[in-house]
This record gives sequence, structure tokens and C-alpha cells, in this order.
Amino acid sequence: MRYRRAMKERICFDGALPSRKRETRLSRLEKSRKKLELLRSKTQSGLQRLSGPSDRCAIILGNVLRSRPLPATYNDLPDNPFIVPTVFEDLKYRWNRENILTAASDILCVHSVELEGFPWAGITEMVPGEADAYCASTAKHTSCSILTNDTDLLLYDLGPQGSVIFLDSIEIVGGNPHTPEEWQIKAMRLSPGLVAQRLGIPNILRFAFEIKSHPDAGIAELVKRANSSYEDRAHALGYQDFVQEYQDDLDSLKAGNLQFLPHFDARVSELFWQYELRQAHISLETPHVYLAILNEDHARRCAWVQGRLYRNLAYSVLNASRPASERVDSINEFVRRGGRIAVDKIDLGNENWIMSEVGVLLARLKSIQHEIGVNTTSPAYWIMFALCELDGSASNCIFSDSARLSRFLTLGHMDERFDWRDIHLTAQIQAVLYSLRILGQLLRLSMVAHGSMMELRSMLSDLPSLHVIMGPTASLMEKTLNGGASVNEFVHQSIQLLGKRSCSESADHMEPTPPLPPLAPQGYDSRVGNGKPLCGKTDNMYDILPME
Repeated sequence: MRYRRAMKERICFDGALPSRKRETRLSRLEKSRKKLELLRSKTQSGLQRLSGPSDRCAIILGNVLRSRPLPATYNDLPDNPFIVPTVFEDLKYRWNRENILTAASDILCVHSVELEGFPWAGITEMVPGEADAYCASTAKHTSCSILTNDTDLLLYDLGPQGSVIFLDSIEIVGGNPHTPEEWQIKAMRLSPGLVAQRLGIPNILRFAFEIKSHPDAGIAELVKRANSSYEDRAHALGYQDFVQEYQDDLDSLKAGNLQFLPHFDARVSELFWQYELRQAHISLETPHVYLAILNEDHARRCAWVQGRLYRNLAYSVLNASRPASERVDSINEFVRRGGRIAVDKIDLGNENWIMSEVGVLLARLKSIQHEIGVNTTSPAYWIMFALCELDGSASNCIFSDSARLSRFLTLGHMDERFDWRDIHLTAQIQAVLYSLRILGQLLRLSMVAHGSMMELRSMLSDLPSLHVIMGPTASLMEKTLNGGASVNEFVHQSIQLLGKRSCSESADHMEPTPPLPPLAPQGYDSRVGNGKPLCGKTDNMYDILPME
């Protein structure tokens, strides 16, 4: 199969959603929370690991690129909470020729790929709004196809030649698996302009509005209505409200050359643009952050409690980087609290508090590095740092038992069987490391470009890539410590370090995490999950613009 570069124009990720989508965001969180709750209730008797930490699941390309529904077994599984920032980061910094061949040599059945450098790095963007509008604009002006699973893209103005190709329609047909040069990749391509022309209607938007208004009407009746003039004032106003979402004014969202902005994760980007483009993204006084539902034990305290101080520090750095007139007093984090989504109001610190906490964190990072003798460039160091952040009682006293710690780091479970305590401990580690990642990204905006601030920024730049951090802990340890002997030595050093920490409160100056406040913001019912679920349209988190 001759290589042809599919994604060549632009790859767009949602970098911020407008205030009108807040109910949708909360609906997504509640949907993920319910999936997690359901899975927890179904597996109270225990879990079974299907493979060891170093086993690699066989991936058959023909099964990946094949139109088929998701097996019912997987419908209720929670989503990967870090899939969007991981894909974004991989496109920017991971996928070059060498890494593609290493990761997919047994999948692609090829020994060479015609790529140079990082082919998608320059076209991958975290845009300052919804990806839909940016994808549609590019399709309209370049006559390309949008690769997506979001049917809403059909309702945008894609121009006479722009079109949509749905991801789940892509499949490999014909050809021998051992002769990839014979493969053919086919997909369904839809052009809204052509469809409207064949139906004899002004545009697809009119037709979609009639479907929404008259869901029981037949095709002929819908076409007739789409061609009629809206003399009824209420109907005309309803249509104007309907089309507004699909006619975003990109001029109001332009923010110069996106290439010169820091490459933020989606959640960090959304917070940044709430400051930068306040009129487009903020309807309330307080900026919002929506923390993903981690794959954690639903019966325990939310794992995002871990790392809260570092996120506070990150938000405070961003806030302090703005002119005084644009600063706020607090940030609202939306997180899981038991069986509902609630708000955690985080009061932001001033410059003096920021510098004090930066110094404390920097000293802590250096101290742990000195104690265990592992460099910050090793993922094992960051696993150890995260473990030091966790309260012993929250992780079932793993810190006082070398056998349990060793099993967790080598096998992925503390006791003889893999259970929800292991899942929750992994989620806590991920919460700490992702919080540090948020801090590392927002430190780039600090007005202080010297001393401890720059030193901390340098150390946090050694955080492993997301696809490494978010993988199984045992697999990560195996790759970075090279064998059981090294892991055992690491465990021995870790137990000593954690023992010292438990005996001396002076080893860390971390303030205790305050309890989450019970109140939700005005106009928002925080009792979701208790008989009053939120409603809203669920969109894809990102859309990909490809293709010739």
C-alpha cells in the first residue's frame, strides 16, 4: 500500500467551549460518573486482570479499520479520561517515522513509512473555541473532507465542495494481510451542499431544523417545509436560534497566530481562553475547570483531592500573569463528589504566596530525588513523588509494607488479587502527576523568569509524556528500572523515604487539603445523580481535518 498523507490541512481540538455549552459539559461528566458507578456496582465481588503488565494485546488492523458497532460488553466501560490530551501530545511530539514503526510494526505489516520529521506537529492545533467551526472553515476554503464522528459537522457551511467522512465508516477491503500494497481503504463521504441540491432545498440547516421541529414527518413533507418561507414569527425565531450554533463568527475568536501560543492540554487551554477571550467564554464572574472523571473507586473520596494544592498554584500563576483588572479571586473546579458532580471553589493566592509555594515544592522535589537517587528524567522518580504525596490511610497502608508496595510496582496490585483499591491508587497517582503537568504548562506564563520559578519549570519539564504516565504503573516501572532487582532496590529506598516522611512533619510543608464546599453555583443543581440528571447534547471532544 503506497503511503499517502491523509491528514494534511489541519487537525483541530476543542480548546474551549462557549458558556452556552456548560450544561453539556456537566452532562458529559455525569454520564461518565454513572458509567463508573455502574461498573463499580457490577464488580463488587472483584476484578480479573486479563493480561500481565508487560503483555501486549494483539491488534489486527482489519478489525480497527472496519465498520462495526462496539461490542455490548464494552458499552458501559468508563472512557479514558486523558485520551484527548494524550492524542494531542502524541501528534505534536511522538509520532514520527521511527516511533510509528516501533509501535505498529506488527500491525501495519510494513518495514518502512514515507514520513519525515513529525508530519502532524505543525497542523495540530488546540483552537480557542470549538473544533467544529474551525474544521468547517478549513473545509470550506480548501474543499477538503472533515474526518469526524460528529454528525453536527454536516450542518455547518462547508462550501460547495467541502464534505464529511465519518470515522466509523472507514474500513479495509480486499487484499491479502501479508501484501499491504493490495489493500484498499474505503469510507463514506457526504457533501451537505450536494445533498441539499439533490433534495431541492436551500441548505441542510433548514432540513435539519424541520426534522427537529417535526420528527414524525416524512421526507416529502420535510422537504416542502424546508422550502417554505417562515411567515410564523415564532417559527422564524426558533430557526434563527437553531442556526446560531452553526454560524459561529470566527473573527471574534481569532487570537493571532496559534503557533506562537503554548501547547496547552484541553482543560488548561479552556481555562486560559476564559481569561483571554472573556466575552466569548465567560458568562459568570468565576472561570470554570471541568476535571475528568478518573477511573477510580466510586465508593472512595475523589482522587482529584490529591494534587489540589498544585492545581491551585497553577491557577494562581495564570491569574497573576494577567493585568490587575482581569484577575479573579477564585476558580471553580467541577469534580465528582460521591454520587454527584459538585463544585470546589479554589481561592487563588497572590504573588507572595506563589513564590513561597514554589520554593516549598522545589525543595520537596530535590529532597526526594536525593533520597531515592533517581533522576527526574526517569518516570520512576515521578511515581515515587506521587506516592509520597498520598496519605497512607488512603492507599491502605501500602507505604509501611514493602511486599505490598513491591507487588503494586511489579504486578499492578497490592494484594494477591487485583481490585478497586489498586485502581484507586493508580488514579491518585495520575491525579498528582496531571496536576503537576497543569502547573508545568501554566508556569510558562509566569512574569517571573528567573530563580526558583525557572528552576521548578525546568524540573517539571521532565514529567513523562502522557501516554507513559497514564499507562499501567507496573509496566512503567518495568521499562524504567530494568528488571526485578532494580525494582526491589527502588522499593527498599522508597520504604525508607516514606518512613522518614511519616516520622517528621517538617519533611513537607504542604497544607492539609480543605474539605470540598457543599454549595454549587447559582442556577446549577448539584444533585445530579440523585434523581435530577442534567441534559445536553454530547459532542466529540475533537475533530480531525484530513484528506485530499
